[in-house]
Amino acid sequence: MFKVGEVDVRDLERFGNMIGALGQDGPKAVNRALNRTGDMARTRVVRELAKQTGLPQKTIRKAVKVKRSSWQDLEYRLSSESPRFYRRPVASFYATISSTSCCA
Repeated sequence: MFKVGEVDVRDLERFGNMIGALGQDGPKAVNRALNRTGDMARTRVVRELAKQTGLPQKTIRKAVKVKRSSWQDLEYRLSSESPRFYRRPVASFYATISSTSCCA
């Protein structure tokens, strides 16, 4: 059987058959699954960015915009183009200069 990376295509075919068996309720189920998975991804993104930048999670959460999936538009999108990061002083990133660093 044809495999793509670690994904067995038979599983995808079976998943497609299961969604097809739902009939008109298929998009509702897919919508709920997308939103749940997207929300869990958003949580991880916020936590990781807070760790990497030193900013509070509250600040990251405000900057990350979410477009949730709907029955008509099955797409979940995370984006961040907030000018909040550009206006923040360097001190808010908890930047430090190590005395052991060498510039020679």
